[in-house]
Amino acid sequence: FGRFLPGKQNPVQNAKKLEAALSSKLPACCEKVATAGPYLNFTLSPQFLGKVIDKILTEGKRFIDRKPPEGMDRVMIEYSQPNTHKALHVGHMRNCALGD
Repeated sequence: FGRFLPGKQNPVQNAKKLEAALSSKLPACCEKVATAGPYLNFTLSPQFLGKVIDKILTEGKRFIDRKPPEGMDRVMIEYSQPNTHKALHVGHMRNCALGD
């Protein structure tokens, strides 16, 4: 992000520039990239997700117990916190899966 800070450009415009630059260079695991305001959303391909799910099912607990790759010192885990005073519905899980 520091690359765009000196010009104090609009974050939405920066996201659109990044989307244009990345769209033609997506790895095989990504189906598309799209902007949502100042954010970029990456859509994973069904083939990639199928491979990951298959690996999780075949490896079971070994898949989850893996250590982060060498040199990766941070891992983010996001927890869902829906309103406890309202009925839980499918939209809550959708937002957890997609992120904000």
